[in-house]
Amino acid sequence: GVVDPDDRPDAAALAVMLDSVARQLDAPAPIPITPVLNLDARTPSAADPTEMGVTAAVPSVGAPAATAAVPVVGRKSRRNVGLVVGALALVAAIVMGALYVPILLKPEHDVPALKDDTLEQAGLELQPLKFKLASKEAYSDTIAEGQVISQSPNAGESLREDETVTVTVSKGPPPVPVPALKDLNEEAATAQLKQANLKVGAIERRYSEDIPKGTVIDWSPKDEARKFSEIAIALSNGPAPRTISDWRGKTFDEAKAAFEKVGLKAKRVEGYSDTYAPGQIISTSPGPGQKTERGSTVTVTVSIGSETVAVPNLTGRTVEEATATLQSEGLTVGGVFGPGGKNRRVFFTSPGQGQRVKRGTAVNLYVQ
Repeated sequence: GVVDPDDRPDAAALAVMLDSVARQLDAPAPIPITPVLNLDARTPSAADPTEMGVTAAVPSVGAPAATAAVPVVGRKSRRNVGLVVGALALVAAIVMGALYVPILLKPEHDVPALKDDTLEQAGLELQPLKFKLASKEAYSDTIAEGQVISQSPNAGESLREDETVTVTVSKGPPPVPVPALKDLNEEAATAQLKQANLKVGAIERRYSEDIPKGTVIDWSPKDEARKFSEIAIALSNGPAPRTISDWRGKTFDEAKAAFEKVGLKAKRVEGYSDTYAPGQIISTSPGPGQKTERGSTVTVTVSIGSETVAVPNLTGRTVEEATATLQSEGLTVGGVFGPGGKNRRVFFTSPGQGQRVKRGTAVNLYVQ
């Protein structure tokens, strides 16, 4: 496997290590150097008549003085430099070996398959193998958020202990622009979102005096959302219903003005009332506390006073006949005054014939 970069020393650390090792080595043995010959001390050898004697050179008259010779580094000096370089290379090899041999001797294991795992699951799988775990993130349309999309090295490849397995974890689908939904109805908004790889989520219905019922008022989020996610929308529920107040005892004109102010219409009808004076409202429909839609009509019943009926002509009728006639007119029999007997006939009533009385009034019968 490849050596983890974290286990390698940098240049500065390597130089310190090399210097430390060099200080612990023994100094090298001295290198023999050929002595410089003293040519002026040599004399001819009598034993070798063929050897030419060395005669000191005599400078000629007027000649310039000879320049001193510059020493030249010979082959042995260059060989000394080579020995030093070789020693340093040997030390470096020893140090690098000491660093990398333990790594190369670590056990190898096959990398397990981590795809679709969560990061926590991947860590638990790598822990017994003594692998390190690194992660990065990426969007994915197919892999759920938080699950592994891919890994490096791949499953089945060999890796030494303490080396690193890098996984790419899904962030879920990428964000997409959310289309404008204002003034669309629910069906059109649903189609627009579907085309953008989004869908309708929660629907809220709000009353609105201006926006037609069923039309989109608002939506969230507006700029962008994760692909395939839900968008919450608010639809107009039309104008809020109007609650009818209690108008009994008030005039029709008062009620009409109040109704028109909130977008309602008023219709007047008249009725009898023993409770409310003529001109006062007896009732409304819908009644007090009930609700009605804006633009609808409220029926207002206005009193014309108590209902009255005329006492009918009962002269000459029997008590039984008079009783039946009074009941048919909404009246009752109060008392019967006069002699007894089956053939008694009415000759007088109180209230009298033709007098207008409230419905339900009791009429006294006088018989003979």
